[in-house]
Amino acid sequence: MPSIDLYVVHLVRDPRGFAHSGSKIKFTSGNVPWSPKIPPFRSAFSWLKRNWFIERVLSRKKGRYLRVHYENLIENPIQTLKEIGSLLGIKLEPSDLIKDNTIHLGENHFSAGNIDAITKQGKIVLKLDERWKRDMKWWNIVLVTLITWPLLLKYFIVDKMMKKKHVKLGR
Repeated sequence: MPSIDLYVVHLVRDPRGFAHSGSKIKFTSGNVPWSPKIPPFRSAFSWLKRNWFIERVLSRKKGRYLRVHYENLIENPIQTLKEIGSLLGIKLEPSDLIKDNTIHLGENHFSAGNIDAITKQGKIVLKLDERWKRDMKWWNIVLVTLITWPLLLKYFIVDKMMKKKHVKLGR
């Protein structure tokens, strides 16, 4: 639609972390499950399908697409938000919202994600969730890695190498 001025911020998380998160039942504050367990192989195919679609369809317009790694967002939220602002052509002052990896949220809405973090208002501490590295069964790690390897390689090896190259070149 020509009337839509679309920009895409593509948030990617390691598919093994995504699969591990999906394998857990999530509850509302009333101890009522709101998300069923999803087997790791199904999460892996879902991750691959969604990211492949974004990669093929939504990343085509130069200057209107930014891939953000979950780990970078959590470890350096102010820099990540500045990059998003740069994409949009606006100067964001994320330091008004974020202090020492604590974000100050008002009322918000969501379509998917961590219901505990999203339904809370006020201060939320951003912390990296890498529980999959110690809690996920090794065969599920191997399975998810094998299913997602093309984009896993691109996002988590090539992207990291390119970022290091840009830093060394002073870009």
